[in-house]
Amino acid sequence: MGRSWALRVVVTALLAVGPIACDDDGPTSLDELPDDLIVTWFATSLRAGGTELLDDGMRLSMTFTSDGTYQFNAFRDRTGFVCDPGVWDCVVDGAFDASTTEVVFDPGGDEARLSATLTPTSLRLVGDADGLPVDLTFVLPPYADLVGTWASTSLLDSIGEIEEGGSRTTLVVTFEADGSYSFSSSHSPPDLFCDFAVSCLGQGSYVADPDLAELRFDPSEPDALTMQLSVDPAQLMLSGFVDGAMQDWTFSKLQVISPGTDGSWLAVSLEFGGTNLIDADAVHQLTFNGTLFSSVTLADAPGPFFCGPDDIAPECSSVGTFTADLDALDFLDGLAMGPQSLSLATTPTSLRLTGTVRGNSADFLYARVPGF
Repeated sequence: MGRSWALRVVVTALLAVGPIACDDDGPTSLDELPDDLIVTWFATSLRAGGTELLDDGMRLSMTFTSDGTYQFNAFRDRTGFVCDPGVWDCVVDGAFDASTTEVVFDPGGDEARLSATLTPTSLRLVGDADGLPVDLTFVLPPYADLVGTWASTSLLDSIGEIEEGGSRTTLVVTFEADGSYSFSSSHSPPDLFCDFAVSCLGQGSYVADPDLAELRFDPSEPDALTMQLSVDPAQLMLSGFVDGAMQDWTFSKLQVISPGTDGSWLAVSLEFGGTNLIDADAVHQLTFNGTLFSSVTLADAPGPFFCGPDDIAPECSSVGTFTADLDALDFLDGLAMGPQSLSLATTPTSLRLTGTVRGNSADFLYARVPGF
């Protein structure tokens, strides 16, 4: 997304006049970026010419990454300070370099510099834009504990525990520091988490508002969902009205270690109880993304094996969640055979799962699908 004229007021024009104070040698190289800088920062003050822009309800976050890119996320920018006029919510990104006293935006191009005061919990950027003094103050994002993956332990509406077809509804949500989220749900009532399905994956953006203790899903959408928020390092609680019904959702944080499973994998051997299901023309593919997975069966083995009793065998698909470390993988939900804990071994091109499934020994070998 290209930067608007308004954003140049925030970044380029503000910084082009040069820093108040900076090292004679300029900023450090990208290999030496200050560790404390590489987080998402939440604006607590945006003063321009003596006017506090946040008083109008605006919210602004700024993320610096270790690969030398930055991103601004603006919400409710009624004045057009960051976003294009008439656009209240926007995302703008680019490249940067930095030291502990200076930030350089878009080095080597329309290079712009700003003096920085950095601590482990705060960042202050000060400059002058065409004679207009600007003072930007950021702190570590509110609800920093929110970032991570959360699995529902209780999903309640006014009647009781939410369920579909006699099975409890599950919801697993991952919140990223850049303001995006993804989720997977199973046994969902129609139109609650999934459109015309009982299992699904989804994604979007969110804003956590510390002043109102609110979490807003997809704030730029006309039907944005707003819920009251309470979070600590281990538990997340959301409450509010969803489609006119009061909801109370409780989650526990999942501790996830990435073992290099991300990608799509096609079964080349499915040893089960002394029989190779591939010989029975079974075709199975697994795709992992973060803590979410999808299982696609194009031709099921006799039984059926991967498809459930409600599926139209021999073809079926499902989504669910998993956790993993370097030598174990747990399917939490989403499989017709129920939750499974299996031993894991991976190489850049292969993935092997071994253990006991339905009371029989299992040894499943998958090859990475190129391009995933």
